[in-house]
Amino acid sequence: MTGRRDKRGRRIGRNWWREFVTALVQDHNDAVDRLDGFNHQMEPDEFRAAHPYITLKQCLTEHRGMTPLL
Repeated sequence: MTGRRDKRGRRIGRNWWREFVTALVQDHNDAVDRLDGFNHQMEPDEFRAAHPYITLKQCLTEHRGMTPLL
C-alpha cells in the first residue's frame, strides 16, 4: 500500500494542525451559543459584544509556532 503522494513524492497524511484549529474554533463558538441560551439578564446585542465569536484568523495567530507532542 503506497498511500497518497503529492507531486514531489511526499506522503499526504492526516493534517493534525487543521483538525486542531478548526475544532478549537467550533468548540468555542458552540460554547458561546450555549451560553446565549442561558442568558436572561442581557440583551442579545450586549451579550454578543461581551462574548464575541472567535474567528479562524484569531485562532491561527494565537496558536502559531505550536508543535505536536510526540
